[in-house]
Amino acid sequence: MYVYLDESGDLGFGEGSTAYFTIAFVVVDNPIHYKRCVRSVKVKHNIPKAVELKGNATRETIKRDLLTRFAKLDAEVHSITVQKRNVDAKLRRDTNILYNYMVGLSLVERILKEPANARVIVSVDRRITSVTSGFKFDQYLKYKVWYEAGRQDIDLEIHHLDSHQSYHVQGTDVICNSIFKRYNSNDSRLSDLIKGKAGSDKRLFFGK
Repeated sequence: MYVYLDESGDLGFGEGSTAYFTIAFVVVDNPIHYKRCVRSVKVKHNIPKAVELKGNATRETIKRDLLTRFAKLDAEVHSITVQKRNVDAKLRRDTNILYNYMVGLSLVERILKEPANARVIVSVDRRITSVTSGFKFDQYLKYKVWYEAGRQDIDLEIHHLDSHQSYHVQGTDVICNSIFKRYNSNDSRLSDLIKGKAGSDKRLFFGK
């Protein structure tokens, strides 16, 4: 199983911060098909290899093309979104704990559904450097899977990729941003294109 994770919004709580924060990840068994999907969109729209597809900057017509193609792949999309106005004061003081809590409720939960002796390769944008209680992202994820859940049978690898060099990360950025916009801007036009791929769509601290 191959996993590609990204985030949209911010975890700030000051003026000008986003109202929501979303973590989303794509799950595929064959990463080649996903890479070809993103690459074909860039080729069609004459986007140079060195120019990234970004959810908050790419033209909507291009994002629509990408999401329409992605919807035809054998893939899952999982997400978790926090409504930040309801976050407890303690979590606001250490947003790394909140970040990893969200990862635990979404990514860890999905990994633990894999059968015995599964191989799971998780790739994230290199800029993700969440730390909580002395754990970096990698150690936190392995601790939750191998020790807390007792699933040391899972062969878990974690790679940090440069987004400008990874088609997978760029595609996931667009996917994550489309989900984020559904909450932050009440705009589901793009996320509706991939709703058939939704494996989970969790909401954290909503409705208080």
